[in-house]
Amino acid sequence: DADGAASAAARLEELEALRAIFGEESVEVEDERLLEPEAAAELAILDLCFRLQVPSEVDAVPPATLCIALPPGYPEAARPAVRVECDGARRADLDVMAAVLKALADEREGEVCVYDLCQKLQEELL
Repeated sequence: DADGAASAAARLEELEALRAIFGEESVEVEDERLLEPEAAAELAILDLCFRLQVPSEVDAVPPATLCIALPPGYPEAARPAVRVECDGARRADLDVMAAVLKALADEREGEVCVYDLCQKLQEELL
């Protein structure tokens, strides 16, 4: 359907922008086959899941990984699901970071917001 195709296109555009900003090596897509043109129909009904290395601006703090699932309907009708991973961090701290990011995603419902989530995570890492 047209809405599914538009949603898939928006998710791919945002992913391409993130790769341009953070570098190809920092953005790891869970299933690269979903990025192939012939997979457009599949992408319209499946989550686009990827991992994004978010560097810390403080040498003593290791980079975090933001695990993101962009569901069908994102950004217009659905919000991303996020999980944060960071070596050496306590689970409770990661859960707090994830809750902060979820709240931001909730605020930005209807808009692309993954870059903003990355920026917020960088701020939280300081």
